[in-house]
Amino acid sequence: MKVTLSQSIGYCDGIKFTLENINKIYKSNSKKRIHVFGHIAHNKKIIDSLNELHLDIVEDYTRFKRLVKKYDKDLDIVIFATNGIDCEIETYLKEQKIKYYDLTCPIIKNMLKEIKSTLKKKIPVAYLGKQNNQTTKAVLSLSTDIKFININNPKDELVSLKEGTYLFSQKSNSQYDISRIIANLKEKQPLIHLCHTPCQKTIDLEDSWYEVTSQEYLITLGSIKSSTVKEIFELSQSLYPDRQHLIFETLEEIKAFEFNNQKKIFLNAGPSYSLEQVEEIVTYLQSL
Repeated sequence: MKVTLSQSIGYCDGIKFTLENINKIYKSNSKKRIHVFGHIAHNKKIIDSLNELHLDIVEDYTRFKRLVKKYDKDLDIVIFATNGIDCEIETYLKEQKIKYYDLTCPIIKNMLKEIKSTLKKKIPVAYLGKQNNQTTKAVLSLSTDIKFININNPKDELVSLKEGTYLFSQKSNSQYDISRIIANLKEKQPLIHLCHTPCQKTIDLEDSWYEVTSQEYLITLGSIKSSTVKEIFELSQSLYPDRQHLIFETLEEIKAFEFNNQKKIFLNAGPSYSLEQVEEIVTYLQSL
């Protein structure tokens, strides 16, 4: 079987940054209790490798807030992974002098800094994102004055924005969704300022589908729970309705699938899928 890889395959910078630093922190503090708060990646291999280090990974905000009250500043270390910190939790940790590391993706951290700066200038702020997302929670914890707009149902909320509002966008939002929303918004609210667009990794993953030529199978690697993976998979379906579209999270799932007689495959992958995982899959597919 001939396999063509998207040129955008590999970890995004945020995942790289988080994983590299978690390992460094672990090596320096292996005798302490290390708690990692926040969603790291929709990738079982990554989570399994961190579990092998006996890290306490907590993704639920309510549970984390409950646990943090019991932390011992001399024994416990807290790591915030990838997607931002709730201001209430950060304030509490500082007050209790509990050591913590902020491994928020640099792009998200920069956006949070810009939002704070904009709020200080008394400029209205709105945030276009996904409900129950950790970055969304981090943004909304900055101020009750921030207007949240659910990207999956933005119409009524966008119309009600104040003139001069600075509109920030979640970095994993699809560039096509944002372009469509902004075009519609500019007709009704021309004085709204768009401050953040998708990160380059999201753009590259979406644009990589234009590398497709004559491949019969278009495969997306990653978990459908990932909003980015879901978006790039649905984009491939809309661009090439006459091809066969598949999504797999693991090599085992691929091995269980019957590929019939098709000989050409195009592979794309979500931002938390490693090159090593992809290479393992390519080796298997080429053997068919």
